[in-house]
Amino acid sequence: MPIPAALAFALAAAAAPDPEPTGTIEIPQDDEPLPSAIDTMSGDPGDDVDPDALLRLPRRTLVRSRFSVHPLATWTSVLGGHGSALWLGAGLGHQLFPVDEVPLHLGLDTRLEVTAPVGGASGLRVDLRSALCPWFGRLGLSLGPTLRVDREIWALGQEVPLGVLLGAELGVVVDAGLVQPRLAVAPAGIVAGAPRDPRDPVLPTLLDQTTWRAGLGFDLHPLQVGLEAALRESSAGPTLEAGVALHLLAF
Repeated sequence: MPIPAALAFALAAAAAPDPEPTGTIEIPQDDEPLPSAIDTMSGDPGDDVDPDALLRLPRRTLVRSRFSVHPLATWTSVLGGHGSALWLGAGLGHQLFPVDEVPLHLGLDTRLEVTAPVGGASGLRVDLRSALCPWFGRLGLSLGPTLRVDREIWALGQEVPLGVLLGAELGVVVDAGLVQPRLAVAPAGIVAGAPRDPRDPVLPTLLDQTTWRAGLGFDLHPLQVGLEAALRESSAGPTLEAGVALHLLAF
């Protein structure tokens, strides 16, 4: 009678001798650490840095600087029929302002202007103004020192003697897009020259001379047009000024 295959396989396995144990494989321990790529570096990590390469890296500009030149034309009339004249001149401006979105947009505006009369009067005006300009949305403020050197001799005898005035200007401006209306007041006191007392003032005065300004600015990049009317309370009497300035953004 034949033996089933499964039973024959089981009897053969039982008759086979037990395999000898292979034993335990031991891995020797080495006290020295394995080599690393860091071990191949030598010297100070900064020794391989090229300073010129760092200077060539792109840098982000946070503040922009801009210059402008502008011709000036101002019609000036001393109220009461004491004389009128056209004053012509030029100015140089410089602006600093941020180019990124910041919680408080803060700029710096500095201007130097020189004008002289053409007929009807003689003299000279030199004005230096620098204003810090914070913006709160579309509403902007300007506050800063002013320095003025002037002398005016009018054809009908009114005179503003040579003097140096130091003061401050406070203004407010609204950014309405293309048009920017502006109001400002600028009191100043004599620091060199003969004393000045405002003569027959129309508006309130502070110190030796006070100028009230109202104007409109038009942004037609790269040209900015400024229209301004001012009432200056001085020793010559209330003086009305109406002028235009063309600010060409040079670079």
